[in-house]
Amino acid sequence: TYDAYLATLAFPPVKWRRLRRKPRLAVVDVAGIIIPGSGGAGRFAAADSVVKALRKAGRDPRAKAVVLAVGSPGGSALASEQILEAVKRVAKQKPVIAYVDQICASGGYMAAIGAKEIWSAPHAVVGSIGVFVGKFEYGDLLEKLGIHRTTLARGENAAFFSSSRGFTPQERAALEREVEESYQSFLELVAQARGRTKEEIHQRAEGRVYSGLRAKEAGLVDRIGGFEEVCRHALEEARVPSDDFDLVRYGDARARLSLLKLLMGAAHPATYAFCTTAWSLQRSRAFRRFDD
Repeated sequence: TYDAYLATLAFPPVKWRRLRRKPRLAVVDVAGIIIPGSGGAGRFAAADSVVKALRKAGRDPRAKAVVLAVGSPGGSALASEQILEAVKRVAKQKPVIAYVDQICASGGYMAAIGAKEIWSAPHAVVGSIGVFVGKFEYGDLLEKLGIHRTTLARGENAAFFSSSRGFTPQERAALEREVEESYQSFLELVAQARGRTKEEIHQRAEGRVYSGLRAKEAGLVDRIGGFEEVCRHALEEARVPSDDFDLVRYGDARARLSLLKLLMGAAHPATYAFCTTAWSLQRSRAFRRFDD
């Protein structure tokens, strides 16, 4: 028999076991204040960098699902919407689950609603659906320094970018219309994602902040849980349940943001989806962790 023949061989053939790779779970961070452009890893979530990381995670055939780890008080409304659109594109290819363990507010929440589900830690800060617009005004400072600045403008609102003076009534009215338009757009995006009407979301919006538990009661969060539970659930959604998987983070942590570039951008009026209260909580928590 063939078995008897193999028994006579000094070196019988080796039976190779088929190599099975562990399933890969992608993690993309939206950490810090959301800003346009690239770089800024750490305190800032630059839209171009986050979108690039999402695109890479979506194209990786080994990454079966994506966990969007949101830890942001918000930031630029335009940059937040760019991240939201990127999340939606990836969610069409594979399951995307958003998770927040500290802060997911305003623009951060806008980015999260593109995911299939939103998970939260029980006492995370969630919500702050709202927008505002503003600019730095340092006209008095220039005057004290003896610096005189003259602006020639053609048009009623042509000089509202100027940081040497405040807004005129006409400029204020124009910006208020922009804020209202952005707010209504924000409400519509959340209403579509959460399966509710704009009026229902409006009752939960206007900058209101919730804990994770209260956000679930309000319908802004799907489930309460921890990071490991989210990872297992994401793989289950991808139909590859496993307790043994590779966790891979996408994004360039070495990128840096120019402080001068940030200040120059902040000197001009822009629309923000940003929660200052949540930012203060984030900073106090950071100090508390350092003290501990």
